[in-house]
Amino acid sequence: YYVYVTKTSDTNNVNDESTSVNQRRLPSQETQRSTLDNSKRVTTTLAFIIHERYWRRDAMH
Repeated sequence: YYVYVTKTSDTNNVNDESTSVNQRRLPSQETQRSTLDNSKRVTTTLAFIIHERYWRRDAMH
C-alpha cells in the first residue's frame, strides 16, 4: 500500500509531501477518488501540452 501511494506521487512529478501523507491516512475509497483526480490532472496536463505544441506549430506557418 505504501508503494502504491509512492507510485501515485511519482506520477505527478510535482506533488506535495503532505498530500501523500494525507492519502495514507484516508480510507481506501478516498484514496481511489484522489488517485482518479490525479490521473485526470495528468491527462489534462498532457492534453494542454499537446494543444500548445500544435498551436505553436500552426502559428509558425
